[in-house]
Amino acid sequence: MTSNQGELQAWLSPMGQLPLVFPLVGVWFTAGETTYEFEINITESPWESVTLEANAGGALTIGAITLTADQRILVTVLAEDILRRQNRGSGVIPTSAQAAQRLGWPVTKFNRKLDYLCSKLADTGVRGLHGGPGRLATSRRARLVEYCLGIQIITTDDLVLLPPSPSPNPITNSEEG
Repeated sequence: MTSNQGELQAWLSPMGQLPLVFPLVGVWFTAGETTYEFEINITESPWESVTLEANAGGALTIGAITLTADQRILVTVLAEDILRRQNRGSGVIPTSAQAAQRLGWPVTKFNRKLDYLCSKLADTGVRGLHGGPGRLATSRRARLVEYCLGIQIITTDDLVLLPPSPSPNPITNSEEG
């Protein structure tokens, strides 16, 4: 769950609960290879959002996460299907091999950069980005996309970073990677 301006993001376990306090709440969840999204509008919200102001140096000091150019394009290619959907709702996260091919990168380069970015975000407290028993790479990629879209690190504006698509929907194969 995330507020519409990315002020809060909560990751709930199955049957988990969280009070809805923001006027607009986005809910993201992943089932298999598909990520779903819907919004909840609360007409009488007990919370009022406050816009963060930049400090004298022009930078925010709360929750600042800076992505390198390669990290930004990596997340954008993973989120491409979701970002291109006008009606929202669901989208497919590509395999590492599909994403690497879309970028023209070797799979080893893609995986190395994915590992580093996931480690970087995990070090800041983002959960669900490390693999292990019962936690596959597919879940890690989906969690990375959910997080980056939820706090608006990546937006539709980032789609211009991607190379031209060979077809209207470049992610058509749903095999694991």
